[in-house]
Amino acid sequence: MLGLDFNTGGIIPFYDEEQDDVVANGPYIELERQRIRAFVKAVWHFHLDHMDQACWDELGTLWDATYDNPNYARHTQDHYAYLECVKYMVKLAVHFGDIHRAELYKRNLQTLIDKEYRFGWAGTALGYPWNASDYSIMAQINESLGKLDLAKEQYDKAYALVSFSQDKWRYFEGKHGNIWDLPIAVDPEETQPTLTEWLTNYTPKFSTIDEYKKALVSWMSYVSH
Repeated sequence: MLGLDFNTGGIIPFYDEEQDDVVANGPYIELERQRIRAFVKAVWHFHLDHMDQACWDELGTLWDATYDNPNYARHTQDHYAYLECVKYMVKLAVHFGDIHRAELYKRNLQTLIDKEYRFGWAGTALGYPWNASDYSIMAQINESLGKLDLAKEQYDKAYALVSFSQDKWRYFEGKHGNIWDLPIAVDPEETQPTLTEWLTNYTPKFSTIDEYKKALVSWMSYVSH
């Protein structure tokens, strides 16, 4: 685990390197990954002024040597904690002008999603091989890299999948008398929506990235900050 020394601006370890085998192969891996996510997120939101180029180079080197590899990434049960880590590493890389590293992190993450987390489901045949959270995180990464058309497309796909889930929830509530007393319109006669029908009939909802982000944040707060 990593830390930031505010006095020196350097990166410091939170555990002994001799314990790497325990961290990488035992039950502590999820706790470690959550801590890394909290660390890089905190650096991005609150402590950028404590970092300089040398500090970023040190953090990037440690990340490259330890975390930016398929063997480490595939041993996680919290897929989104790792995606969030990469998202903030991309943001930091772009901030410090390290575009090569940012593109590398993005490319490696996309390969991981395609190879390890891509499931054969109904959406694949319609151009939706990922789930909503994957699209949202990759959209944020591409937005950071200035690839705005691709980011908008991925935000739209995230919105399409999330709105389908909301429609399924409305169907459930309609069939069960709105037992959660949700402030939504429910129709007890409505038929259950299918993903294929929903995506086939779906049209883009918004015209700007900001509109998509505003709509998604209430449904996907875990990956939208």
